[in-house]
Formats: sequence, C-alpha cells, structure tokens
Amino acid sequence: MDAIVSAMWPNGTKYLLADTRSVVIDIPELHYKDILLNFAKSLAGTRAQKLACIVSDIFYGREL
Repeated sequence: MDAIVSAMWPNGTKYLLADTRSVVIDIPELHYKDILLNFAKSLAGTRAQKLACIVSDIFYGREL
C-alpha cells in the first residue's frame, strides 16, 4: 500500500480506482482493517479526492 501512496505523491493523482476482484487476502480481518486504516491515513497526505474499489460478489458473501 505504501508503494501506491508513493506513486501518487509526485504525480498529484486525485482519483484512484482499485480493481480487487482477483485479490486473495489470507490475513485475519482485524489485521486487514488495521492495514486499510493506515492506508487511509497515508492517502490523507496526498491530493487524492476520490477512491473507488471494484470487488467481487464473493467479497459480500454472494457467490454467483
């Protein structure tokens, strides 16, 4: 996640779209929430205005 923030900083990126449909996360949910919170705090130091995330239906427990 730090690499994403580092890449956004010099370019002045305002919009970020993350396609996480094929991502597999094998960490406890509590630890995952901490990682996302730190990512959000890091984004606060950039010019980012909007963040969108594409997720699969499995993420919400609704397999097709």
